[in-house]
Amino acid sequence: MLGAGSPPGVYDGLYEGAQVEVTLDRGVRRIPDDALSGSAMTQLRCFQNAVRCFGRSIPEAATLCTRTPARVLGLSDQGYLDVGMRANIILLDRELNLRMTILDGEIVYRADEHS
Repeated sequence: MLGAGSPPGVYDGLYEGAQVEVTLDRGVRRIPDDALSGSAMTQLRCFQNAVRCFGRSIPEAATLCTRTPARVLGLSDQGYLDVGMRANIILLDRELNLRMTILDGEIVYRADEHS
């Protein structure tokens, strides 16, 4: 979702021809008609909520947040780890905080470098 992870505020360009407001409590809303346009929740937050709030196991939450979206979007080379798949991986600590991001086999984020 465009706007995911954005701080609260008013933004241009997320939807053509309409400003949107990202809020903590009301999601992403179009300014002209106050219509809900989606969530500003990141995929990581969805994963954390699946485990912490809804009691899903880590493997189950991982499938819900990786394999299922990749399948729905038709991304046949993403969503799980196997030979020939894209190596897009996040590493989390025991508290489910992001520690590292690897895209196409390259480290693009390391938490200890951004602390």
